Amino acid sequence: MILVIFVSDLARALPWLHQLFGWIQNNARITTYILVGMLFGVIAAIAQSWLIRQRYGFLPRYWRIVTIIGWAVAGISFVPLFWYRYDAWKPLYFIAWFAIPVIFQTFPLWPHVRGAWLWALAGVAAGFISIGAYYTYAWTNQELYALIFGTLAQSLLPAVVLIVLMARQRLHNIRAEAG
Repeated sequence: MILVIFVSDLARALPWLHQLFGWIQNNARITTYILVGMLFGVIAAIAQSWLIRQRYGFLPRYWRIVTIIGWAVAGISFVPLFWYRYDAWKPLYFIAWFAIPVIFQTFPLWPHVRGAWLWALAGVAAGFISIGAYYTYAWTNQELYALIFGTLAQSLLPAVVLIVLMARQRLHNIRAEAG
């Protein structure tokens, strides 16, 4: 209770903070989904950073921040999916949710890996797999199945693509050193 009173008094003392709270309250839906996307981004950034560093011994510069921003942008795509119910557009929101973070991650990966565009393509493919699940399970809770299959595809496809690309890169480097 004391914390609520303190924050309220602080918001009145600082006009810009009061305006920020007002904006957040007026845009609660989009703010919520941005924060949910950022939460996914933080989890993905921590896990992927650890896995990439363990496997390859380096982490592309700005990987964590780009991952968090990509997921926050993808979170915006869920606002119309769950609030406005335009059934004809739902597949596009699933593509956005699964493709945008991976497309964002392509940019820091680009200087280190030849063919990094395949990483982005794997994210788009995960979006299309979720659409396939969406229409396959139309008789039941199709959003749930689309999210499950899309998440599985987004977890596996980019990982396999990165393993193949890094193996190809390593082979190319060995051949270049051999002469």
